[in-house]
Formats: sequence, structure tokens, C-alpha cells
Amino acid sequence: MHASTTEMPNLAPYDVILVNSSGGKDSQAMLDEVCTLAEAVGVLDRITVLHCALGHVEWPGTSELARKQAEHYGVRYEQCHREQGLLLDQVRRRGRWPSASARYCTSDQKRGPARKLSRNWSPSSAI
Repeated sequence: MHASTTEMPNLAPYDVILVNSSGGKDSQAMLDEVCTLAEAVGVLDRITVLHCALGHVEWPGTSELARKQAEHYGVRYEQCHREQGLLLDQVRRRGRWPSASARYCTSDQKRGPARKLSRNWSPSSAI
């Protein structure tokens, strides 16, 4: 764990610890930190890594890499995607790419599916 001027969170009270992962290096660093904190208080089994797949706009192997990162720490892995269509489908319908002022990629392709999936979880549903 890295030294910080901020107090580290106590993960023990949480039933589910959801780590969103793109499969990239920032997600891997965050997963390492969260797993270190969770293991220190005996709640590593409550972590779920969630990859919100964007379909063929992702680099080949991205979902597999996110899964392997979760496996490395021995935590649950889930993957979801937007049921109304993937990113390029949505771009075609809207006729424009996401931008800083129109960030529908994050809200529609990631937060929305993640919320829907997490609503169905309970501590007893964890692997």
C-alpha cells in the first residue's frame, strides 16, 4: 500500500465492494490498492470487479485482461453491457461522438448497466 496523507477507508462495513475496471493500468492499480485494503480487514471475498464492455471499439482482449486481473487477486468478476446497444450503435443513432459536454458514453454505457447489475446483488449472491 502506498503512503498517503489521507486516511484510508475501512472496507469492513461494506457488504459488496464493486471495482469498475476498464482492464487498463489505472484500473489495475486501483484494484491492487482496494484488494490490499480489503485483505487487511478480511473482506477480500466481498470484492467484485465489473467490466462494462463497449464491444468491438475496445482493444482485442480487453475483457479477458480485466477478468485475468480479477483472477490474480482471487475476486469475483462480472461483465455487463448496455442492453439497448453498444457504443457504436449509440453513436450511429445520435449522429455524433461523445464529448466533454455530451458524455453519454460514461452514463449510458458504464454507469447505467453497472447500476442495473448491482441492484440485483446481495451479500448472499456473492461467489
